[in-house]
Amino acid sequence: MKERYKYPILWQIVMEFSAEVREGKSAFYGRGACLAIPVSDLRDRRLIIRRYSHGGLWGKLVGDILWGHNRPLNELVNTEKALKQGVDTAEVVALRFKNFFGPLCRADIFTMEIADAEDLIAFLTGHTAEEVLPQKRRLIGHIAKAVRKMHDTGIYHADLHLKNILVKPTDIPKVYIIDLDKSEFNTNEADRGLPTGQRMDNILRLDRSVEKFNRWRPDLKLIAKTDRLRFLREYTTASIANEGPDTLKNDWKDLARRYTSSYAAHRLWWGLLRTVGLSIYGFDKRPGQQ
Repeated sequence: MKERYKYPILWQIVMEFSAEVREGKSAFYGRGACLAIPVSDLRDRRLIIRRYSHGGLWGKLVGDILWGHNRPLNELVNTEKALKQGVDTAEVVALRFKNFFGPLCRADIFTMEIADAEDLIAFLTGHTAEEVLPQKRRLIGHIAKAVRKMHDTGIYHADLHLKNILVKPTDIPKVYIIDLDKSEFNTNEADRGLPTGQRMDNILRLDRSVEKFNRWRPDLKLIAKTDRLRFLREYTTASIANEGPDTLKNDWKDLARRYTSSYAAHRLWWGLLRTVGLSIYGFDKRPGQQ
């Protein structure tokens, strides 16, 4: 853990870390419950405590069991690098491991809460269409610039989806990109960030998350094809000091044609999950809880 957080974390969190606290103070729900606990020594800011777990079919089999400590340590290192590069993300203040057999372990990550921010799934499902639609175009522009900045600093976010983007939908929206445990850094300065192929692959990962959301909540009809194209246009024209490769100056419509996918295999998988009663994004897990 970071030295300046050591006392309040040990006193109020680790020493009282129990199943009762975990169940009683859950504030967020993604793949699993996350604790949000106020720490008075930190001027009433809250620590978010998240148990690492696996997604997809693998997650159904092994749950929150990790092989070694690499994934949490990667998130700590990657987050520190991102913050130093000016990428807005959640600060990691501590990691907690519980080894139980050989290299197998469970792990929790402690991050500082980004006050008044919510992930895009919570934003889209927790507000009415009348509240979302007037802000949508402006938010798309700020999200595109945040992703562009991340790519220009050489970060490839291997798990870029709607729940890993937090927004503060204020007069000037603020965007945070979180969960960097599977991220990679391009250290080749000559590339001035990620090459075009990696950028578009990463954007397709986010676009797949949008497709997944639209198929799981077709009743909302909040993200249209024009919104997805607007994101790409805003991304390619974003004015950022550390500009990316010259190939990004190509027509954004040409990029949209060359980098596209029907997500046929994923559509089949999502349909299968729904048929057997499994949920996506936790919509069916805890009604009324974001």
